[in-house]
Amino acid sequence: MSKILILNSCGKEVSTVQRALNRYVCPRLVVDGIYGHKTEAAVRGFQVAAGFKGRDVDGKVGPKTMVALFQIFDMKVCGNLTPKATPPSNTAPVSPPTVNPPNNPGNQPPKPMPVPPNQLHAIAPDDIPRRYQANAQMGYQRSERDGNGLQAQLGLTFRSRDYFPNSGANTIYHGLHTETILQTALGIPLSPSSIYTGQFGVTVQPVTDWLVLWDRLHLFTPTVGVYGQIPLNSPGGLDPSSHSRLGLNVGMELFHLDIVKDHLAIGISGQESGYWDFTDRRVFFDPSALFFLQGSLSFGRHTR
Repeated sequence: MSKILILNSCGKEVSTVQRALNRYVCPRLVVDGIYGHKTEAAVRGFQVAAGFKGRDVDGKVGPKTMVALFQIFDMKVCGNLTPKATPPSNTAPVSPPTVNPPNNPGNQPPKPMPVPPNQLHAIAPDDIPRRYQANAQMGYQRSERDGNGLQAQLGLTFRSRDYFPNSGANTIYHGLHTETILQTALGIPLSPSSIYTGQFGVTVQPVTDWLVLWDRLHLFTPTVGVYGQIPLNSPGGLDPSSHSRLGLNVGMELFHLDIVKDHLAIGISGQESGYWDFTDRRVFFDPSALFFLQGSLSFGRHTR
């Protein structure tokens, strides 16, 4: 096989890989020649069991994974994949068709790994995000048009099914994954403004090629979203924050630093908003920056 197999690859090569994986992993894959999410997850599981580290655990079938899967599969790998197996101390490489583990007379292939459908959860539970996350955030916002203010925000995050960033102390995440965030916000004015505002927004946060240091400092996370804002204690007036609006925004979370890993963080984000002002009946563009403290709680099934 000359090409690297990745998500959405198709063809006979994919079918061959699926058959090979079916000898050693569970649940068994449908041999359909389509490199879907289940096949990618099974490849990741095999890579971990084969001793791959860091960015090598990428769910892709390249030359290194091909060698591990078809040429040097041994009882050490089988033991990692099958918790009940007892690999021998001298793990000599053998060819996959003739694998005959201990306590398995008759030259039968090893039993599939008895783990739940979320295979990677069984291997590395702490590294896999859960499907949902509740967020509470308090921040200081500086807006070019609205001035200074505080913002209290509640949000609910939905992570995409294929959300699986590679874990590690220093990592560049690869592959497009998304978080969709529904959020309500209360704008609390600081003098000279006196207008409280309510805001509802929907933000999509693509997680791709962003940098993590020390497993706590997350850098350069882009966002796009739509939002609507209304004044809560004024029907309208000269203060721009008293105007109802509907708009789009693009932003960049410059960083967030975990104080309590995955639960409490501080950070800075900036965004450029373009919105329709229903009082002035025109479009405005408003750059802003937000310094925030955020608490979060994840729940639901894992994303893999």
